[in-house]
Amino acid sequence: KYQPDLIWFDGQMEQIPEPTHLRFLAYYFNRAREWGRDVMVTTKGHDYPPEVAVEDFEKGRTSELTDFEWLTDDTISMGSWCYTQDLQIKSATTVIHDFIDIVSKNGCLLLNISPMANGVIPDDQRDVLLAIGEWLKQNGEAIYETRPWLAYGEGPTRLAKSGHFVGHMDY
Repeated sequence: KYQPDLIWFDGQMEQIPEPTHLRFLAYYFNRAREWGRDVMVTTKGHDYPPEVAVEDFEKGRTSELTDFEWLTDDTISMGSWCYTQDLQIKSATTVIHDFIDIVSKNGCLLLNISPMANGVIPDDQRDVLLAIGEWLKQNGEAIYETRPWLAYGEGPTRLAKSGHFVGHMDY
């Protein structure tokens, strides 16, 4: 009964036999057609062709504009993917600047938050999410239903490399 919009693979796809990949993809995309929904599969390291899956960069991104869509999965914290005591949270400005850079190069951001065991989102994370929401209210037209830049890279604010775990750049 589950109808996921996104199937996200965390790498190591070579451990699954190719016939299994093909059966899964056929099943998922055929079900999506029956559901009348657009769906997405992500992988790391070009496990599937770009016509089939979106490449995912964990806590990273491309350093250049691309002609293909891609995804960054990142966390609202400075490190952990889950709630821990004394979790350090990124500022809204940091998240927004990374988000703008990602979208401008034809990427999407999948932002992880870290609720506590009881499901409560701590105030510091909630504050960042609300600030992002306020920014989107004012500037959403620069994000929603847009297309990537035609030319990229002005000034000294260019990442040195593409890939996973490339870090943040101050703008």
